[in-house]
Amino acid sequence: MNLPIWLTDLVSLAVAVPLLLAGSSKLLSPAPLANGLGEVYRWAVSRPRARIRIARAVAAAELTAAFLVLTGWLGPVGYVLAGGVGLGIAGFAASAIRLGRTVKCGCFGETAGRPLGAGNVVAGFALAAGSVLAFAGSPTGSRHELLLSAASAIALAWVLFKHRSRLAGPFTRHFRSFSGLREGTDING
Repeated sequence: MNLPIWLTDLVSLAVAVPLLLAGSSKLLSPAPLANGLGEVYRWAVSRPRARIRIARAVAAAELTAAFLVLTGWLGPVGYVLAGGVGLGIAGFAASAIRLGRTVKCGCFGETAGRPLGAGNVVAGFALAAGSVLAFAGSPTGSRHELLLSAASAIALAWVLFKHRSRLAGPFTRHFRSFSGLREGTDING
């Protein structure tokens, strides 16, 4: 299949950026996924350390896949790993649904996220399909320097937006001091 290079790049970004965000979040906060593993799989209930290690391994796999897709290193390995992560997401969500368990997603290291559901199964399969499409889409390859720049900018914008209240917190007291001023009044009195 021969897709335009811009489409291949776009699909590669759609695969890599969520993996980059999810992997970095899980690396810093593995507990939500670890708790979800304990709720879905019986063997994981009595092994809290194993659950944390598995959550960190998932984070490492997500970050490695994102890095390999964005840089083009090791050819198809990044796409295969990203597809495997997608299938793992779909399988984990399908297991929770099949067992009737209400498990918080923990997708981006958050404990207050939505519970796993059909959307997670679809997202996992979409990630796997996107990996196949991006790899098979263009025989000439992607412009990896552009992908790295775009992924970095998108990830930074997402993190800034997601944590905007924390980032603005130190400045709110400063901005409140100006709220009493009216237009045309002199600051000095």
